[in-house]
Amino acid sequence: MLVRPGSVGATRGLGMTTRAGGGEIWRRSVRRRRCRERRGARREGDSTLVRLISGIALGVAVLALALAVVALVGDDSGEGSPESGPGPAAADPAAYTQAFVDDAIRRYGELGREAALEYYSSPESVDGEWYVFIFDENDVLVANAAIPENVGLTAGEIEGSDGYPVGRMLAAGATEGGAWVPYTYLNPATGGTESKQSWVVRHDGLIFGSGWYVDGPPKSDPQAYTVAFVERGLALYELLGPEEAVAYYNTPESTDGPWYVFVIDGNGYTIAHPREEIRGRDPSERVDITGYFYGDDLLSATEDGRWVNYVFLNPTSGREEVKHTWAVRRGEHLFASGWYERYIGPPLRP
Repeated sequence: MLVRPGSVGATRGLGMTTRAGGGEIWRRSVRRRRCRERRGARREGDSTLVRLISGIALGVAVLALALAVVALVGDDSGEGSPESGPGPAAADPAAYTQAFVDDAIRRYGELGREAALEYYSSPESVDGEWYVFIFDENDVLVANAAIPENVGLTAGEIEGSDGYPVGRMLAAGATEGGAWVPYTYLNPATGGTESKQSWVVRHDGLIFGSGWYVDGPPKSDPQAYTVAFVERGLALYELLGPEEAVAYYNTPESTDGPWYVFVIDGNGYTIAHPREEIRGRDPSERVDITGYFYGDDLLSATEDGRWVNYVFLNPTSGREEVKHTWAVRRGEHLFASGWYERYIGPPLRP
């Protein structure tokens, strides 16, 4: 139907159109308000995140400052002292030991003698099985935090429980470039006598040293134990010379149950043996009860070593038993030791 302008229908139609337009305006207003609210919420969230990040950064800075203060307070000298040690024990004990000694020498250079001796006489200087020992110009021990009862002793007075000349070996082995000295000595951490490898450096007239303890072969592995027992004798010989080695291995203290080291000179005579009646024995008498002349095989040992098996008196049991002897030559001298097994027939020939 055609509606003329100004009629009632036209007016009603216009009214409907006006109401529809007003609803659209209202909806747009609502949408704009909600957008403003979302933008405000985002700005508030961004502000909260910024405050959170700033708080974390401030906390990290405070923690770093606290650690720095603790490090300064924990410094034993209070004035630019070196680090107390090279850090946690490394998987390489040899490298760690050398670094431990180097640190002691550096501390000595930076803080002076008195402060260094005071520190290495304190428990704080001990790092597990590592501790620094220091000898003075007269080879008198002046610092050892782990075994303080040794302080004041001369190198010649420091011996193992079996009389092994540990102190003299350390003093003889120390050089400016550093040297390794193997020996057996008390492990203060366990209370037992154990094999030890020490690095010793002679610096400014003093000897600085430290080392670590190693698990040597047990007696339940007699072959390996015998080889290690002879190596110990060779170390003494190489550091202190043949006279000191002979003097030591002529003492009963040098024996370890059935194990003992005997030394033969360049003429084939036994010059070191815990049994006095064996010393100086004619080489031609090295014949066992089976008639085996083992002397030639024994004397044929080289620097690489060799095994010789024969029947001999076991001083521990008092019986003739099969002895398995490991012999190694050093220069004109031959060092040997062995272990025994019950004799049930002719010994194994080489």
